[in-house]
Amino acid sequence: MRSFLAALLLAAVLATHATYTGTWRDTDGRLIYLCETGDNDLQGSYSEVGFIQGTVSSSGQIARGNLYQAIHPRDNCAVRDFTLDHVSDQFRGEWGCQDDDNDGVWEATRVNAATPTAVQCAILATSGDLEGRWNKQTSTDAVTGYTLDICFDDDEFNNSYEYDDPGENQGYSYGELYENRRIGVGNYEEDNGSEGWDIWALLQDGSMLSYYWDITADDEDVTSLNNAAVHGSERFNRVGTTTQMQCRRNIDLGDDDDNGIDDDDFNFTGNNSPAPPSPSGSNPNPPSPSGPNPPSPSGPNPPSPSGPNSPPPPSPSGPNSPPPPSPSGSPPSPPPPPSPNSPPPPPSPSSFSAPFVVTVDPDSFRFYESGSPPSSPPPSPS
Repeated sequence: MRSFLAALLLAAVLATHATYTGTWRDTDGRLIYLCETGDNDLQGSYSEVGFIQGTVSSSGQIARGNLYQAIHPRDNCAVRDFTLDHVSDQFRGEWGCQDDDNDGVWEATRVNAATPTAVQCAILATSGDLEGRWNKQTSTDAVTGYTLDICFDDDEFNNSYEYDDPGENQGYSYGELYENRRIGVGNYEEDNGSEGWDIWALLQDGSMLSYYWDITADDEDVTSLNNAAVHGSERFNRVGTTTQMQCRRNIDLGDDDDNGIDDDDFNFTGNNSPAPPSPSGSNPNPPSPSGPNPPSPSGPNPPSPSGPNSPPPPSPSGPNSPPPPSPSGSPPSPPPPPSPNSPPPPPSPSSFSAPFVVTVDPDSFRFYESGSPPSSPPPSPS
């Protein structure tokens, strides 16, 4: 009897502390590696497309978190919230896109209860970030020449790299940062015409893991993971620090608007870049809607309300023009001070009365303030 009760108690404990750890396959046929770590954390990877970060309830049954996913331009969804509920070797839940109203059902079956490796689960580092210079890992100690430099600008990153031979096969990657800058989701473009989506993670051993997908990849490629022409997984070792100049050396590859990727949101002026000029043709002091010197409603020369000794009205050529000569030809006497009821003079052309506006020049992706004077007068509109 005691052994029977002990068996029942053990079964109850196991049911209470169910675990998500293991290898799963969802109803789309895609592979999921999940690992439960300390403090009820849930970490994993999704079919070499994305990284999973979440938490598990004390019962071990409910999991909530985020799926950070490359190939997001397909549905404009880089981050998906999820809530999962699992019993035994199955889980079922829902996901929703953080950026729009896309949502769906997520179901999977566990195919292996063994604990995946830390790399398979993409277990993140607890300190540090992705910024720096990196070199691709190889099966030997040989230098591959594949180095890349990653820099940050607030919650965005940019990354320039070359592989095979220095100065050849250049690439540029840019995107957004998550999880304390330990995950980056973005786009890449290369001088050989390749382009697509990538995702980066700083792992607990200090290495960096990256998945990349060519823009021609389809759903079958994501499921099978056997088409090396459109997909790859790479590891990198940090080899030093870097600068914005190094990270932006291939930025011209990211300025092509004909590539089918919306790269406008990811190009920015780095912290070490020179002060941007005003864009061509801009006018920091736009004219009044009625023109530079609108006529008075009562005519071009209204009588002065203060009498015949009032100063002459300003010349149409501007407030700084000299007064007209007196009828007798003698030098004019200085005009008396304006009447207390006279309107204030119009602002000089050098004044900046426009409201403070931050504008982005679409050609250079640089910022300027239209309410403050530029460093040099802008050219006239063509």
